Amino acid sequence: MMPEFDDFFLEPVENKSLNDKIIRLRWSQKGSSYLFQPWQMSDGTLRFLALALVFLQPIPPSIIVIDGPELGLNPESLNTLVGLIHEAAFKTQVILATQSPDLLRSMEPENVIIVDMYNEESKFKRLNRKNLSCWLKDYTLADLWWKKII
Repeated sequence: MMPEFDDFFLEPVENKSLNDKIIRLRWSQKGSSYLFQPWQMSDGTLRFLALALVFLQPIPPSIIVIDGPELGLNPESLNTLVGLIHEAAFKTQVILATQSPDLLRSMEPENVIIVDMYNEESKFKRLNRKNLSCWLKDYTLADLWWKKII
């Protein structure tokens, strides 16, 4: 995923403006003793790390809701994130809002709810594998999205 990282360091520091302590993230790169700061990381990498922390919690909350988890992630990071999402879903309810066919491709029909607008109302419909069986022989859910079948 991020082969250049060697180790991460979390250290409490005083934040005088908040009159409290905060946790500072720094990390080292392989082959270097220089400690990097978060502002030296890409937005996508920071986003991935934050999402990984959410989904890897040893004792997760009863529900995790995230809008657009795929935003800013490259395809490799998204594939890794999908694995973390599926693992977390064994321990907690996960609700994702997405417009990403790539994320949809990794889901089972029974776990997807499509929201469409009809007469100025949002209508929710859970996908059904049986109803889509003839399509799923040849196409993925992402293909069906692009074809406007779902």
